[in-house]
Amino acid sequence: MLDKQGNEASSGMSRQRRQRRHRGRPARLVVGTLVFVAVAIAGCGTPATPASQVIPSDAQKVVVTASNFKWTLSRKTFAANRPIDFEVRATENAHGFSIDGTKIRHDVVQGQPPVNLVWTPPKPGQYTIRCDVPCGSGHYNMSTHITVK
Repeated sequence: MLDKQGNEASSGMSRQRRQRRHRGRPARLVVGTLVFVAVAIAGCGTPATPASQVIPSDAQKVVVTASNFKWTLSRKTFAANRPIDFEVRATENAHGFSIDGTKIRHDVVQGQPPVNLVWTPPKPGQYTIRCDVPCGSGHYNMSTHITVK
């Protein structure tokens, strides 16, 4: 900032102090960007089946395929109190597999390996599987049912 005679006016901070104050900003920006990229890349390699999840040998197996606005299941009837191994994959776009009234939920993306989710239905009834990731114009109709006897 200049005064009336063209000399630098005192703004409370000398030019040297202002330069020193900004000296580390480019380095911090580069380091921050590198950390962000490293975290993003590491998140892309998460295993399909969580390491803590063991698929029981007596699990009822079902292959679930998510495509545009529909679920295709290899079977829809299961026994109560026996684990179900949902092998979920997407052949088109990205979808969210969830079962209403449970804590079962996982994202599935086209081109990624299938995800195995194990759930033991506590009682007989009808359960609804939904896509909980907005996937396009038909998203709100993307649901199906399974029957537990």
